[in-house]
Amino acid sequence: MLKSKKTIFFIPALLFVVLIISAQFLLTQAHAAFNPQINYQGRLTDSLNQTVLDGAYNMEFRLYADQSTTTPFWTETRTGGNAVTITNGLFNVMLGEVNSLANFDFNQSLYLSINIGGTSTTPVWDGEMSPRKKIGAVPVAFEADKLDG
Repeated sequence: MLKSKKTIFFIPALLFVVLIISAQFLLTQAHAAFNPQINYQGRLTDSLNQTVLDGAYNMEFRLYADQSTTTPFWTETRTGGNAVTITNGLFNVMLGEVNSLANFDFNQSLYLSINIGGTSTTPVWDGEMSPRKKIGAVPVAFEADKLDG
């Protein structure tokens, strides 16, 4: 008789432990890592539409509300060790890598401007390119937008 009482106590205790462990797995949510940066690629040419020489170029990127506003929402200046590498006129940067975009409000129209400062250690800025480029959404943003109701 003693043996059956131990069995009766052991089974509910074992079920309780299994239930607790299972609940931990069921309640744990998977989280995708969010990278608060914008991949931007371009081709840099001179005034004769010839690709520029390979090198590390000083570049400045700014985000504005529209084509003509003079005060940017955000600026990232890439000089020195953060200068942009250009090969065969092509470049690729992750905007927000130098000046974070983590707390930036993207729920608005945004226009990107670029300013080139040459390859010297002291940038010589040539003025913002015109027109500014409108930033569009990526497909995953359309799905994320459904979450806000």
